[in-house]
Amino acid sequence: MDPALVQTAYEDHATDLKRYLLSILRDDATSEDALQDTFETFMQKGDSVAIKSTRAWLFRVAYQKAMLVKRKSAMRTRNHEKIAWRLQSTQFDETESAESSTILREDSARVTDALGALSENQKTVVKMRIHDGLKFREIAEELNLPLGTVLTRMRSALQKLRNELEK
Repeated sequence: MDPALVQTAYEDHATDLKRYLLSILRDDATSEDALQDTFETFMQKGDSVAIKSTRAWLFRVAYQKAMLVKRKSAMRTRNHEKIAWRLQSTQFDETESAESSTILREDSARVTDALGALSENQKTVVKMRIHDGLKFREIAEELNLPLGTVLTRMRSALQKLRNELEK
């Protein structure tokens, strides 16, 4: 990509893009990072963009970068909440703690056994959805599968897990 074209695009659109990103992300440093990521993407893929549609393309990429930041932040928050809940739920008196630990170990063993009943394809989809926090569309893209296949695998896996855990 021609550096002069990137420089011109930056001079023409960076202020508006930064304002737009700030309205979405509500944090100056995060908005600046997303702006830099936007122009990095422009340097990598901007050759395919028509000059007349550069502004619209940049705003679309900026929006995608902002949504990625928000998704990652939400996942971090959910993980912190899970950890806090686990820590809080283990703070019982000694009798309750021993009972809770036993129940937790038994439940964990049942879930592990139930997961063992899944096919490798189902395990992969379940792990990517629940553990990694990916959306079904993202899983489909990563595995290079149709979205319907990913949804079917997840539905089948959940049904199989329900059946195994109800035994």
